Amino acid sequence: QIEKITESVFYRKSYNRQKLLEKLTHIMASTLELEEVIRQVLTQVQESLKITRLSVALIDDHRVKLAKSIGGQPPQEPERQAMLQLAEYVFNETEQKVIMLEEMPESPL
Repeated sequence: QIEKITESVFYRKSYNRQKLLEKLTHIMASTLELEEVIRQVLTQVQESLKITRLSVALIDDHRVKLAKSIGGQPPQEPERQAMLQLAEYVFNETEQKVIMLEEMPESPL
């Protein structure tokens, strides 16, 4: 019941989790180049979940090695640097391995 309400609020049109997982599995199993895997995964997730902007950062040896974004306006350099620093902090100083940030449009109260 709660899942249906959450999906209706956040995803307006429901998506098929199993189908999305199958598509992502196919992309990862059939694509050899890392940057192409990331591009295709970002595109598929963005389209399936109706996300305006989506980013991923790969961290290795406590440093961001690769960061990619899709959709929306690209972040300005100060915002980009702040996001990379946040990613490095979370991955190096906490047990978390996933960061989700949502920008909600501002509206008058």
